[in-house]
Amino acid sequence: MKKILRINLDNQTFAYEEPGDKYKNLGGRALTSTIISSEVDPKTDPLCHDNKPVFAAGLLGGTAVPNSGRFSVGTKSPLTHTMKEANAGGTAAIKMARLNIIGIIFEGQAKELVNVHIDKDGVTFHKAADYHMLGTNDTYAKAQAEFGEGKSVIANGPAGEKQLMSSGIFVSSPEYFPRAAGRGGLGAGMGYNNLKA
Repeated sequence: MKKILRINLDNQTFAYEEPGDKYKNLGGRALTSTIISSEVDPKTDPLCHDNKPVFAAGLLGGTAVPNSGRFSVGTKSPLTHTMKEANAGGTAAIKMARLNIIGIIFEGQAKELVNVHIDKDGVTFHKAADYHMLGTNDTYAKAQAEFGEGKSVIANGPAGEKQLMSSGIFVSSPEYFPRAAGRGGLGAGMGYNNLKA
């Protein structure tokens, strides 16, 4: 059964939830948009504590269906101040599907730059001060060294850390090349949350 993973960055806790009727049979853009419209007030400032970045795999993620590995990011856009979705290729949707996670909701703001590691055993939080202002390729290399080969890395670059409106969120390919969810300035939201990767 697919689950939604809710991660609280304020107190570094997490919980798995059943999708329930509201989020049942949704994936990708449909899931991110439904969560944002249900849980984020339309008047919320995009760069504030009440906004929620949502990561989602498509319903066919992890299967052999062509083009089923798209990864979707949704939030209230720092650039447009409207609900926004951007998507990318790479390995994240496949890895999420293998963990039976259909969506990840981030809430709150970490006190300092943090990396969140998700695997079959759950979620761990790691201080990421030494990742500060690293570019995407350097972040991938450092994460591989810290967490091991074969991981999927969703990373924020220096522009996102600076909360620039043109920043994107980057997903690693199997060869650790970046795939960009580049619309709407969504990296600025990760920057506000102090979420590096």
